[in-house]
Amino acid sequence: MTHQYDSSNNLVGLQYCMVGYSPTWDAFWSVYLTCILIALSATGYGYMISALAPTVEAANALAPPLMVPLLLFGGFFLQSDSVPDYFIWLKYLSWFYYGAENLYVTQWKDSGACMSQVAARPDINPDNIFRQIQVKYRIL
Repeated sequence: MTHQYDSSNNLVGLQYCMVGYSPTWDAFWSVYLTCILIALSATGYGYMISALAPTVEAANALAPPLMVPLLLFGGFFLQSDSVPDYFIWLKYLSWFYYGAENLYVTQWKDSGACMSQVAARPDINPDNIFRQIQVKYRIL
């Protein structure tokens, strides 16, 4: 159990400082607790697979087919708008959906950390920043 806390502490502590996420303690603790909950959910999934499978080989064969739909329909690779209505219920079973959504909201509420830097630059209009970034990318 302490492994989840230690790995989340190491991952979030280093990554948060190096990447430059939203610079508030509230955001840091929200990300930290979200990562702990994601790790605990993944551990619970592993326990469920080990309870369902009679052998280690069966568990290794059973885990990917049960996990890929959660990963796909949880909003990690597919947007919810592109998922057919009869698969939308898989989104609500996925810990990827809840974890990623909480991390997105934590980072980008209050317009995110980088929007204040964008607002400080007079040559960038925040209303069409993505178009300006795309133009600069095409020039490069």
